[in-house]
Amino acid sequence: MTPYTAASVTVTADIKSHDFDHVMWPVQAAMGDLTYMTAVDFSIANSLDDGIRFGDANGDGVVNMGDVTTVERMILGYQGVNSNAVMNKDGSVDMGTVVKIERTILGLK
Repeated sequence: MTPYTAASVTVTADIKSHDFDHVMWPVQAAMGDLTYMTAVDFSIANSLDDGIRFGDANGDGVVNMGDVTTVERMILGYQGVNSNAVMNKDGSVDMGTVVKIERTILGLK
């Protein structure tokens, strides 16, 4: 998907009974399937995406040290990358992003 393209997507997850076999007691049988479906409409406006605030990695509306912590968690793989945190032209998040956010906090941009 190209940036700034509105799209409506339906995400479907099929969970089969055999997916539960390893967590059930030996005397229990897991039967049946479960389908979970949700619609995601990317064209719905969000107050935080009216003007993306680059560096606001945790999406709370301000750029502060919480964003630095969030980017560090992204680098370590503890959470997914938020588009507000991507300050590099190649779309990556690294320690350079942390430095850029710290400069934003200090007003040095």
